[in-house]
Amino acid sequence: MYLKKSLHNLILSTDLNPNIITIIGSIGAITGSILLILDLRILAIIFIIFFSFFDAIDGTIARIQNKETYLGKFLDSNLDRFVDTSLFLAILSQINHNEISEIYFVFISLALSLITSYIKASSEVLGIKIKSGPLSRLPRIILLLLAIITQQYLFFLTIIIILSGFTVLIRLISGIKQLIEKDKIVR
Repeated sequence: MYLKKSLHNLILSTDLNPNIITIIGSIGAITGSILLILDLRILAIIFIIFFSFFDAIDGTIARIQNKETYLGKFLDSNLDRFVDTSLFLAILSQINHNEISEIYFVFISLALSLITSYIKASSEVLGIKIKSGPLSRLPRIILLLLAIITQQYLFFLTIIIILSGFTVLIRLISGIKQLIEKDKIVR
């Protein structure tokens, strides 16, 4: 928490554009994924943790500086998907490829993570605010980091699959209920 606040204050003092913070954070986290693929685990963990703070503060900085833009939201949402995908691919490089089930766990986790985010994005386009569910992006990144640190990939991927599955259901049900009500009002 101290590191996040310090980084937040440092960035505010430099008056960096929030979109630049988003881009730097994404490039740094993706670099961390590449480092993991290259088996530079400690350096990868440092990069992923450090640059994940950029993602955690870019929106706050935009609000504080009164620089919230549609471009910023677009960049943040889409670059997050690149980072998420790179992290799952990095984990894919670390698992036992002789166990096909481990490969499936990575892809199912990735798919559910992308679907979770897509449901949120599509609901925003339709003008509804859905319930979040138990596994939003920050807890998912924490679980991925724990998987990388402990190398207990199947354990943490199982948690991600279960919680993402519940999150998808909660978000879908929340969205469907609101859209049914919205359709009734329109008619």
